[in-house]
Amino acid sequence: MKVKTEEILRTLREDSKLSYVALSKQFGVTEAAIRKRIKNLVNEGVFNYTIDIDYRKLGYHISAFIGFDAKAEYYHTILEKLHECEEKIDFMISSVYQTSIDHDFMIASSFKDNTDLTLFLKMLEETEGVLKVCPAIINQKIR
Repeated sequence: MKVKTEEILRTLREDSKLSYVALSKQFGVTEAAIRKRIKNLVNEGVFNYTIDIDYRKLGYHISAFIGFDAKAEYYHTILEKLHECEEKIDFMISSVYQTSIDHDFMIASSFKDNTDLTLFLKMLEETEGVLKVCPAIINQKIR
């Protein structure tokens, strides 16, 4: 039976703790075949091992995607400023994306409370080169 890479990845996305033995039984192939396939996928950069943190359980009760637009010549200094903000305000940035649709950048972040969120938004808005800031509060993670 030929196992598609997408099937393995979909299965691991649902339960990343599945063992090679469990995957081999599920797909009807040897454990060695699964181990080799996953090792190759990691080596090729198709995926890497990460953890999915539940920030709410750590006390970060407000999660937000924050889109912002910026002048291109300030991109690097603005991204450095994000790191400085994390040191000054108690919040976590889980990801920063450069995008091509509504905003130049999107930040996935979590805050202890509205005060910290408001403080961060103010700092970001006042950062040289930032043109527009658009926060969206995350109500619930679906998947």
